[in-house]
Amino acid sequence: LLTGEMIDEESQQQKVSLDNVHTLSTYELRQELTRREKMDLFFPENKGINYETLLQGMVHLLRQEEATVKEKHLLALSEEQAQTRAEQAKIREQRKREAIERSEARMAAKKAAQEQSSLIHGVN
Repeated sequence: LLTGEMIDEESQQQKVSLDNVHTLSTYELRQELTRREKMDLFFPENKGINYETLLQGMVHLLRQEEATVKEKHLLALSEEQAQTRAEQAKIREQRKREAIERSEARMAAKKAAQEQSSLIHGVN
């Protein structure tokens, strides 16, 4: 029975969201806030506890959690984008170096061909 209660508590924690928080009873809201150790945050003197205040507190917590998740997601995306930009810059730099090397090789080949041509024509 105790194990079943623990599983039920874990599944209850996963189920509580902004979409369904309004379906919780006063008891469930209080239990959830107590489980999250936030009752003292909203009700330091255990006064004014009713369904509306419990619901407001729970919604406030859920919004904070949602904002934190979004912030972490945006941070991960920006890091990923920065990494992608750095990789693309490396690729561009490598291509530029290769193009310069090809250009220098062409100019050297052209110069060598001109020198050889002038030697051949100069001898005749």
